[in-house]
Amino acid sequence: MKKYLIILIIFCFFVALSGKVYAVENSLGNTEKLAASSAAIHIEKEETKEDKRVLVLKKFFEKYNSPFVDYADKFIEEADKQHIPWTLVASISGVESSFGLFIPYNSYNAWGWNNGNYGFKNWEEGIEVVTKALRNNYFNRGADNVYKIAPIYAPPSTTWAGKVTYFMQQIEKINPDSSSTLQISL
Repeated sequence: MKKYLIILIIFCFFVALSGKVYAVENSLGNTEKLAASSAAIHIEKEETKEDKRVLVLKKFFEKYNSPFVDYADKFIEEADKQHIPWTLVASISGVESSFGLFIPYNSYNAWGWNNGNYGFKNWEEGIEVVTKALRNNYFNRGADNVYKIAPIYAPPSTTWAGKVTYFMQQIEKINPDSSSTLQISL
């Protein structure tokens, strides 16, 4: 009797293992099927999409050796939250401080905020405050493009809007999928 019980348990064990096995791998967006003699394993890979705009901004900031490389996602997050162009705040920092390279000591003020006389606690606060202020004090009051913002943000400059627009266009030209290394063939 014990012998039959052991055989029955082993049989049930093998039957249970012969069904399909599913495994989830958290990285890419592909589905792969692997077949074995007694079981098929179906691997579903969850897609973790990084916003291509973040990659674009990172590449752009790297080009200028900007301290903003690690904050590209914050620029995108705040622009999306405030419904303003994702390239605007980064571009303003280019005109005002060469993308955060030339700022008043320890101010984290890369935007010339309050004529450069204002200090933020950190880059995140600066990005958040400037983006929100652009929404509330400019866009919500009808200054909804760079040329309408310029006379209020940077008077009396007649070149500020053109420079900001230039950087916005340069950011948008970057291909996030291209390699940043130079390929040479002999």
